[in-house]
This record gives sequence, C-alpha cells and structure tokens, in this order.
Amino acid sequence: MQMQLVSDFLVRTLSDEMLTSEQLHTQGERLMEALLDLEGCNPQMSTPATASDAKNGVVTVELLMEASEASEAVRLADAITRTAIHAIGGATPDWDALRTSATRFEPQNVQVEYV
Repeated sequence: MQMQLVSDFLVRTLSDEMLTSEQLHTQGERLMEALLDLEGCNPQMSTPATASDAKNGVVTVELLMEASEASEAVRLADAITRTAIHAIGGATPDWDALRTSATRFEPQNVQVEYV
C-alpha cells in the first residue's frame, strides 16, 4: 500500500544557531539531490520533494512510500532520509557530529497519509 510521508526537520548549526535563509535553502536543495540519488536504489520510495521554511528554520521532506503498514513506511523513510542527510554532511541524533559538517537536522514530526 502507498503512503505519503511528510517529515519536518529543525535545521541548526552544531552551536544551535539558525541558518540564514540562503544556507537553509541550500541545505534543502542538497538534500533533494541526495534523495533523488537514493530513489534508484530504494524501490519502496518515490517522488521525493523538499521545502524550506527560513522563518522557522525547518526543512520538510516528502516521500511516497510503498509498505505493508505505516510503521514500516515510517522506519524506511527515516532510514532513507537520514542516509541522505549524512550524504550531504549533515548530523542527525545518534550520529557522530564530529565527522560531519556544521549542520544538524533534528526530526520534529512525521505525518502519514494513505494514498
């Protein structure tokens, strides 16, 4: 069954400062490119999209996932999104930020809609 997953990430520097509008937009674009690269090797995922909200310092990721249940779709989407974030040099919770750039992505929420 197909599900649309929408995940918001609060994006900050490692010293917890907001990124400028341009920096946030660039992170969103780089993340989109990484997700497109991962689409070819993750048949459960399609039609990735990103959007950035400079006022709130948030990057939103949308993925269409194929899974038998919502929990599986969320788990797969999380793994794919974290892989893309790490591919662009970003840090996520439980990831050694010393090996990454100065940008961290904190997951805020996930919405699942059956399509």
